[in-house]
Parts: sequence; C-alpha cells; structure tokens
Amino acid sequence: MKAEMKLILDKKLIFRIRFGAFALRFVPFLRFAGLNGSVARGEANDQSDIDFLIITKRGRVYTARFFATLLIQMIGLRRHGKAVAGRICLNCYLSESSLNIKPDSLQSVKKVATSNIFLISLIESDKFYKKFMQENLWMKELVKKIPEKKSLAMSDYCQNLSERINRSKPSRPFGLFEPILSGAIGNFVENKLMAYQVSRIKRGKKVGDETLSTKDQIKLHPKKAKGGP
Repeated sequence: MKAEMKLILDKKLIFRIRFGAFALRFVPFLRFAGLNGSVARGEANDQSDIDFLIITKRGRVYTARFFATLLIQMIGLRRHGKAVAGRICLNCYLSESSLNIKPDSLQSVKKVATSNIFLISLIESDKFYKKFMQENLWMKELVKKIPEKKSLAMSDYCQNLSERINRSKPSRPFGLFEPILSGAIGNFVENKLMAYQVSRIKRGKKVGDETLSTKDQIKLHPKKAKGGP
C-alpha cells in the first residue's frame, strides 16, 4: 500500500472524520453526508484537507450550510485560510431534488468523477447514497479509464476505510430544530441566508476558482496552488 494510503488509516484522521460526522448529525435538514476527494480514494498526503459532500432537504440548502459551517467551526475542524491540513472542507451541498453533479466544463468532468466515485457514506437517511450514485452514473464511464490495478487498489482502500470509520453502518441524522425552521418561518430564514451566502461567495471568488451557488446546489472549489494538497 502506498505511503499516502497508510497515512489515511492514521487514528487521528479517522477520529477527525468521525467527530466531524457526529457534529453534522445535528444539522437541520441534512439528509446525507459523505467523505469524498483524495482522502476517500487514498491519494491524500499530510497537507490534504478532508472533503465532505452534503445533501439537504429541498429548499433548505443554505440553512443546512449555515449550521454545518457553525458546528464544524465550533469543534475546531473547519478548513479556513491557511488552516488546511487535516481540516474538514464543506465544499459541496446538494438539494435532494438536484443530485446530479456533472459539471458543464469538460475540463472538470474527470476531476469531479474521480473525486466522488469513491464516496463514503457517513450520515444517511432514505438511501441517499444509492440515489446519488444513480443520478451520477456518468462517473462510472470516466472512472473506467483509470488503470485497472490502480482502480482496484482505490476501491479496496475505500471499502477498508469505510469499515474503519462506520464500524457497522452510517449514522442517521437527528434533524435538530427542523420543526421550528419549517413552514413560513423556515422559508424566510432560508431566503435571508441564501442572499447573504451567495453574496459572500461571489465577493470571495478569485480567478481560477470553480464556484456555483444556486437555490439547489453550492459547489466551492478554489484553484489549487502549485504543489498544494
């Protein structure tokens, strides 16, 4: 096994993934949280962050993002500024009604596929892992282009990591505050949070960043520095 893959089996990193997933269970309207990116496929290094993908109830993407960011910040694991290595990066939020993540840019298609095909379910309700994979069958065709030996190694590693993290099966979300933040009050809060967050995302976008912020999807992929994680 490569040194990078051995690194990810480190107890400290496993703890951070579990702790982050535990905190996210309290996020209202969260339906799924999964580990993706370089950590999930065994290609991370000691400077890599920990990427999470989140699926929310329809019409509550920005409410869920607010609470997810708050909770991960409170436990001291949120990636921000120069604090990157071993930090949780919440860079993709999807509404349950908009699970297809195929980008418009052909240049990004392969990157998105390899980042998500080895997705590991951490928190799940209503079989959203299966729903996500069914909506993104296009990823399998691209991943077929990965050399067979490498693909098998990634797949085996992903399975091993999933068993180490979850032990038995993914946790279920608690849905804290959902009754309060439903209905007209919840719609008002969601609209205010969406306006504020979209404005911040647009102001913070730099040349080369790949960002998307609609009512159903948020994707934040900053341009990587040369030699960066």
